[in-house]
Amino acid sequence: FSKFIVPDSVVVGLTLANVNSSVVYGVAAVTPTGQKVIVLNNRDSNTNYTVSVLNSQNYWFNLNLEARSFTTIVYN
Repeated sequence: FSKFIVPDSVVVGLTLANVNSSVVYGVAAVTPTGQKVIVLNNRDSNTNYTVSVLNSQNYWFNLNLEARSFTTIVYN
């Protein structure tokens, strides 16, 4: 996590809706340079999940979380 969520980053709210919250975990942060970072962890050993992310500018993007994986998204 420290590669993308650097010192002095601020953890911000992240809502996981319509996904199995017992196996998909996540954290979101804003770095000191203003980059937004989302790290998602799919702990399910057999199931891939497709998730949609909506940012504060109402921009959507879709991600496929493979089984037993971490996915990191960094954007401005």
